[in-house]
This record gives sequence, C-alpha cells and structure tokens, in this order.
Amino acid sequence: MEDEHRDKMGWVLALFEEHEDQTAAVTAFVEPFVILLILIANATVGVWQERNAESAIEALKEYEPEMAKVVRAGKHGIQMIRARELVPGDIVEVSVGDKIPADLRLIKIYSTTIRIDQSILTGESVSVIKHTDSVPDPRAVNQDKKNCLFSGTNVASGKARGIVFGTALNTEIGKIRTEMAETESEKTPLQQKLDEFGEQLSKVISIICVAVWAINIGHFNDPAHGGSWIKGAIYYFKIAVALAVAAIPEGQLVDVKTEV
Repeated sequence: MEDEHRDKMGWVLALFEEHEDQTAAVTAFVEPFVILLILIANATVGVWQERNAESAIEALKEYEPEMAKVVRAGKHGIQMIRARELVPGDIVEVSVGDKIPADLRLIKIYSTTIRIDQSILTGESVSVIKHTDSVPDPRAVNQDKKNCLFSGTNVASGKARGIVFGTALNTEIGKIRTEMAETESEKTPLQQKLDEFGEQLSKVISIICVAVWAINIGHFNDPAHGGSWIKGAIYYFKIAVALAVAAIPEGQLVDVKTEV
C-alpha cells in the first residue's frame, strides 16, 4: 500500500511540475515508472506463489479415488459406491491395481501377501508388505503401521479386506491437505515481524515528512521559488516525499516473498 501511494503521488508531482525541456520532463517520470514496475513485480510474485500453493493442494485431490468396493450388512455381495460415501466401520475390499479409497485397517488377506505402493505418502521407493497383526506402539509413524492401508495409495499386488477408520479430511493424506491450506493462510514469523516493522517505520517516516514540510513553511515565499507560495509548498512537499521514498525500500516485499 505504501508503494502504491508513493507511485500515485509521484505521477501527480511529475504532471504538475514545470520542466525546462523535454529531457527534464521525461526524467521526472522515471521514479514513478520504476515504482510502478516494482508494484507489478510484487503482484506477479504474490499471484505466482498463490497459484503454486493451490496447484499443490489440487494435485493431492488427484490421488483420491472415485469408487470403492464395499461389503455392507444386509446387502448381497460386493457393492460399488462412490468413495466419498464411505463411513467409518465400512468393510472395503481392494485388489491389485486398486487405489485405496479411505484409511483402512486390514482384517483379512486373501492372497499370499499384499503389497502397497505408498510412496506418495511416506516417500518409500518400493512397495510395502502389509499384514493383519496389530501394531502395539500407539506412537508408530505411518511407515510402521503395517496393518493399515492409507487413502490414495495403490495396491501393487494381492487382495484383502479392511475396515474404514478414516475418510475425507480425517485420512492421513487429508490431514496433509489441511495443513497445507492452513500454512498458506497463516503468515510466517518473518512476515509478521516485517509487518510490525513496516507499520512502525511508516508512522515514524510520516511524522518526519510532515515535520520537514511544516518547518519550511516560512520559506514557501522565497524568491528561489518565484515568490509563489504554492510553488514553494510543492517544492518542500517533494522533498518530504523524497525522504519517504529513500527511507522505505520498494523491493522489500518482493525479496521477502521470493525468499519465503
């Protein structure tokens, strides 16, 4: 916002300033033009980072399966339903090539072994063998939960059934999406400190600029300004604006966003 105000003020002063020749007239517009370019770059970086964050969240949605094979009481055989209709307690059957529709705890394995490719969640480069044995450690990480199948992962081989214990945002991959969204909306400690510093700096600079302009009120009618009070006021106002431009770094926000 400070850069925008300075840019507008720069254009206004450049328009009303009297110029001796064409070169001086062009020079007067250089600073407002540079500030305008910085504002455009700042906005571009902000939009680019926002789109990257949204793209990352949307990419996670691609791992969510659309359909699930479920076994429900009172229904004959296996039903195909939409994955979003699953609820905790449903019995889901998965086989080779299937994408896991929810977080499951294995209850029965029909093949010799069942292997799961869960690289999108844990980063493991090879598929993992799962089993139905309980995991005694309540603090076990996802890699150690060998009796669980996680939403969005793929069945590399085998066939099994499991009971749903997590759906939608309550799945492990859903929690990652939630954390990404919350992280994007919250400012980093560095950004918070810079905001506080910017507010304090703006107040101090505003007071100094007003003081510089007010102190020189007695010189507005000096012959150097053609004896015109208005020209003298504009001259010293430009000095105050120049102090503000020199004190506040225009590229600060761009640098911070790029580093973050």
